[in-house]
Amino acid sequence: MAITLLFGTETGNAEECAEELNDAIAELGIPCRVADMEDYAFEQLLTEQMIVIITSTYGNGDPPANAEDLLEHLQEQRPALPGTPFAVCGLGDRTYARFCQCGKDFDALLEELGGQRQIDRVDCDADYEMFFKEFRENLLAHLRTNKARYDGPMGTAPAKREHAAHFSAKRPFMGTLTAKRRLNDGSSTGQTWHYEVDLSGSNMDWAPGDSFGVMPTNDPAEVAAILSAARLTGQETVTHKDESFTLEHALTHRLCLQRISADLLRRFAALQGPAMEAVSSGTEAQYVASHHVLDGLREHPLLGIDAQSLAKVLRSLAPRLYSVASAKEHSKDVAFCVATTRFTLGERAVKGVATCWLEERVNVGDKVPLYRVENRNFRVPAPDVPAIMIGPGTGIAPFRGFLQQRQGSQAQSWLFFGHRNEAVDYLYKEELEAWVSNGTLSKLSLAWSRDQGAKVYVQDRIREQGAELWKWLAQGAQVFLCGDAKGMAPGVHAALVQVVQEHGGQSDGQAYWAQAEENGRYHKDVY
Repeated sequence: MAITLLFGTETGNAEECAEELNDAIAELGIPCRVADMEDYAFEQLLTEQMIVIITSTYGNGDPPANAEDLLEHLQEQRPALPGTPFAVCGLGDRTYARFCQCGKDFDALLEELGGQRQIDRVDCDADYEMFFKEFRENLLAHLRTNKARYDGPMGTAPAKREHAAHFSAKRPFMGTLTAKRRLNDGSSTGQTWHYEVDLSGSNMDWAPGDSFGVMPTNDPAEVAAILSAARLTGQETVTHKDESFTLEHALTHRLCLQRISADLLRRFAALQGPAMEAVSSGTEAQYVASHHVLDGLREHPLLGIDAQSLAKVLRSLAPRLYSVASAKEHSKDVAFCVATTRFTLGERAVKGVATCWLEERVNVGDKVPLYRVENRNFRVPAPDVPAIMIGPGTGIAPFRGFLQQRQGSQAQSWLFFGHRNEAVDYLYKEELEAWVSNGTLSKLSLAWSRDQGAKVYVQDRIREQGAELWKWLAQGAQVFLCGDAKGMAPGVHAALVQVVQEHGGQSDGQAYWAQAEENGRYHKDVY
């Protein structure tokens, strides 16, 4: 095998990138293959003609679950790879201090073990497509220049490694929904729901701070609209990831109907229309952000496209990650706090894939495919360590679990929670106030953004109570932040910087929190 593309992923993005790159390399006539790191036979490292690593990073620098064993093998067994060509692309989020750390770790290890880097590593931010395009084009340019080096026979596929079975996006556990209740009746913000899923028989361990990947199904109405726009019946047989289905089944359970893939964009851009204009003007990223698959099909009728070709240019349906909202010691069922997403794209009403599936089409007693995603860097601290928890909106989810676990421990806990209106958006009100009454929650600071003329957010409460917050920090408190990455998290971080500068005498608040994050005193789970 000339080139092996190894992916590490929790939600499937790195796998999609590997598949896209595989197709592009194959068009050059160079033999290549895609392999899940979890299934990869380690002894093959010694015979590879080129290794390409594409991996995400989870939490604060951790490898995704399917990449853990290969990374550990390289770190501990240190196989000699003299002269082995390699290239690495990392997927991550600059919100986190250890941005793309798993990709950086693989890149450094392969070089230490004697490998030869062929192109510079690319670290992709949250909107990874444009960054990955740079990596793909750089690698393809290298391969065109050195085609003879990689133009060997296809050979036989390496044997798969035997590994301990566990649940994943490919092999989810079928949990049973046992509870479903709305948390914010009458709210103008949309619906927020509490769900509980029975994991009996899975032997899955979990803790507050972890997340679960939930595998949804697409809206039948959207599937029907796609079939109509493509002029297909849905009964055609298609193959996706070596499995055969009817096209309707694939569109319902396996394929993404929202995000336009690079391959589909190229099909649209080959026709007269908005996509061609976007590509010509360099605004394809904006086009993709403002269009779903259905919108693109309606603007660019792909007349005569066959079912298999349509399936091939669509992304795989990705799992959605939801923070655990309960403690295992408190309940045998794992809980989630989920806000249903509905919005308008252009003039078309759009439903969130997973959130509307859960709200509208999953009932108590139904099965929910899911798997655990461990987050070892977001854990309930020891009882003698004060905890400052900041979680507006559904960001409260892990802290409900934290407080359940801390009941009766005499631990010091301070929660900052906020939403729009106290009367209707006070999620878990009875539980929070009961924890205040019994001492589980030492301090509760609330912010309601629409209950007065001037908007008030959790960062405003942080500034207002900065002197006391600094006292907690001086006593060794750890800070935990969960929720929206784009709006809330930067505002909260700025408030925390201001607190340590004004009340703690720190000359450089940014450096203080960077060091706190490095030392495990500042934890973020933002999305």
